[in-house]
Amino acid sequence: MAQFKYTDKMKNWMRIYYGLPVQELTAKFNEHFSVNYSSKSIHGFRRRLGLRTGRTGQYPKGHISHNAGTKGLMKRNSGSFKSGSSPHNMCPIGTERISKDGYVYIKVDRPNIWRLKHRMIWEEHHGKLPAGAIVIFKDGNQKNYQIDNLLMVTRRENVILNKFYPNTPAEYKQTTTYLARIMIAINNKERVI
Repeated sequence: MAQFKYTDKMKNWMRIYYGLPVQELTAKFNEHFSVNYSSKSIHGFRRRLGLRTGRTGQYPKGHISHNAGTKGLMKRNSGSFKSGSSPHNMCPIGTERISKDGYVYIKVDRPNIWRLKHRMIWEEHHGKLPAGAIVIFKDGNQKNYQIDNLLMVTRRENVILNKFYPNTPAEYKQTTTYLARIMIAINNKERVI
């Protein structure tokens, strides 16, 4: 498709009337030169000539809106969301859910405070879990919540257990935990030296 060349007459006319709004400018341009261009074409032509209208499409600073000082058409909706109402899908405290990783979480408080079930069981028997510690399952079964199946390890120990002893049987899990603690101690001594 060949591009139309604008004549010098058209360019001079545009330099005189460029300040008009685009729709009005397009109508006058098409009528004056007996052509049929879209408003986008005229807008592009004006920009290619480097003519700026000064209009940004934004309200100037300090502009007073058309509805300033008016009251609303209707009163606000004061009946839909009363305090104390809860949504239909809210889970009550004590609800259990299974995460995508297979761990069971228990809702312990509102609005959405969930804690790991095996961690809560371990804390019932042994007290609060120290900072940086986690509870793992000795046999790897995330549904076996017996206290003798739960083992507290640090995050560093857990990394070593997963890296060097991933498939350890449940009866050797405590032993591999001791091995992990020894490896961490050796590593710490080597750093000091």
